[in-house]
Amino acid sequence: MTIVCISGYVGSGKTTVALKLAELLDYPHLNITFKDIARERGIKLEEVQKLAEEDKNIDLELDKLIVKRAREMGGCVVSTWLSPWMIPESFKAWLEASPEVRASRVAGRENITEAQALEHVNTRDSQNIERYKKLYSIDISKHEMFNLVIANENKSIEEVAGAIAKALNKFEGR
Repeated sequence: MTIVCISGYVGSGKTTVALKLAELLDYPHLNITFKDIARERGIKLEEVQKLAEEDKNIDLELDKLIVKRAREMGGCVVSTWLSPWMIPESFKAWLEASPEVRASRVAGRENITEAQALEHVNTRDSQNIERYKKLYSIDISKHEMFNLVIANENKSIEEVAGAIAKALNKFEGR
């Protein structure tokens, strides 16, 4: 059973698609993120983001835990920013959507205006791009190593998950 890694920028649908794909494949879903750290510490996500910029151990420990758990689980669907780079033996899917579409999704789930969400999306994307370059020499804006890059703005969750499942079957030789 293959580890499937779903990645994409803020609001791209990583978690939503991963949950649907895990259901289709009957795989467990693994998603440990800064949101979990924020909840555990009783602080805002933006505060964790700021802490991570100052303390590289936050990223290092989180990423190490995700890789360890994914490899222990075997066949699973992982929906995090860096899992495709951290688990090279995985099947990798990148979800693509415009900043405006992603901001609209974020606005809906965070109960903020679309303008606030667009600023949030752009800020988090650029912060993460820079932090991962500095921390791991990984450029998350490059997607050549992905098995599938899928634009999902005009597709249903079921269509995106189905396309990933189909590509996974080819990857596994089925």
